[in-house]
Amino acid sequence: MHYGVKYVFVIILLTFICPHPVLAQSDSSMSWLKGWNASAFFCYGKIWKHTPKFEPEIEDPSIAFEIAASKQLHGRQSWEYAHHYPFLGFAFCYNDLGNDSVLGQAFSLLPFIEIPIAGGKNLITGSNGFSASFRVGTGFALLTKYYHPVENPTNNAIASKGNNITQFVFAAQYKVSDEFTFSLGGSFTHYSTGAVRVPNLGINIPAARIGIRYQPKPIPKNEYLTPELSPVPKKIIFNAQIGLGFQEEYPAHGPMYHVYLLEFSAGKMLARWNLLLLGAQVNYKEAAYVSIRQGEIYNNDYFVHSLAASGFLRDDFLFGNIGIAVEVGYYYYHPAPAQIAFYQVLGTYYAFPLSKKESVKRISAGVYLTAGDFTADFVSVNVGYRF
Repeated sequence: MHYGVKYVFVIILLTFICPHPVLAQSDSSMSWLKGWNASAFFCYGKIWKHTPKFEPEIEDPSIAFEIAASKQLHGRQSWEYAHHYPFLGFAFCYNDLGNDSVLGQAFSLLPFIEIPIAGGKNLITGSNGFSASFRVGTGFALLTKYYHPVENPTNNAIASKGNNITQFVFAAQYKVSDEFTFSLGGSFTHYSTGAVRVPNLGINIPAARIGIRYQPKPIPKNEYLTPELSPVPKKIIFNAQIGLGFQEEYPAHGPMYHVYLLEFSAGKMLARWNLLLLGAQVNYKEAAYVSIRQGEIYNNDYFVHSLAASGFLRDDFLFGNIGIAVEVGYYYYHPAPAQIAFYQVLGTYYAFPLSKKESVKRISAGVYLTAGDFTADFVSVNVGYRF
């Protein structure tokens, strides 16, 4: 049956990118399309077994089809100009995961931002040629197969039908006209529940991708704005953050436990869009407390032995008031036996300015995924204050 789904997606891709008669109407009737793009991609890869614990056999390649709609920003805000007029959009994705009986297929809705990183002028009307871009997105995915103790016991990668999808894409493009751009690149796609449900080793797919973008109404070159950019702040910036995390304890459908986070960091702006921070974190896991107490691992001080303290390096990529945080850290204090020492964090947040536009003072709120040795540990909701 999944072959029929593939054929349907191919037909949709062709329909989606092909010009329609309505596009031949007058410029005034097409004004609402200005800057919008329609894209179609084909992806070919294979699931990466990132841990020996990954049980499902990977029988076949991972085949994906994607249709996307995006709008190129033209500099109405200074960050749009600083990022070389990026694209904001969303994609609908179908992914055959390579083992129909155990892993099934994934259907996803993926909001994203695409940033030109080289040859950005060639994405502006009037300049054909090569360019390169980086795209990052996170959204919601439905997977047709997931863990069941009787019907699907070997699927220890995905615990539920609903999942997060996070994707990174690097691509080279060649613009052949104002309307058409061809793309060739690579992607890394991750599916998981973030350990809110277990088992949850997650699915990671590196893939090659090829596609085409169609822009029916390019933005005229004289409409790209070049607003004046404020100086990059040189002062030391501090960030304090608290968070509440969620993780399900084994076995599957076990109790839900909380993780409490407190962290403080300091750093500097490396560029107008990049903030590098060095910090420390303390967290308390209810699951660790229960495990230590029930297992009688320590005779007393259960709370103290349930704590974990770490140092971390964090890099925030800033897009106006929206930030994407990438973090790596190491727990130098972790008495709980199940605590993994090396961890990674990926988060998305919105920052609310507290004073004038040039000030660094912000209150932020976001969602963060923490993984240990690249396997999801917990998802948290964090609130922070930057000053």
